[in-house]
Amino acid sequence: MPQEHDLPDHPSEPDKELAAEIQWLYRNGAIYDDILDYYSDRIDNATLAHMLDGVHLVDQFVLRRSVRTLLALRDSGQLRSP
Repeated sequence: MPQEHDLPDHPSEPDKELAAEIQWLYRNGAIYDDILDYYSDRIDNATLAHMLDGVHLVDQFVLRRSVRTLLALRDSGQLRSP
């Protein structure tokens, strides 16, 4: 079992590519909780909140979509990537 002194002082910063992808997803309508669930093995709630601070939707009327739907649309060329 790790000792208290073995734990990092702060969570590690996600790489810039992951941050850009997550910000793109959010701007294009991904649901916050879905992003957190999809990337739960790589980020925590505090990191996600920090990454999305100041990020706004591309269009205020954009439909909210799941991460998987947005990634599929991007991969098929129907949405521009970050």
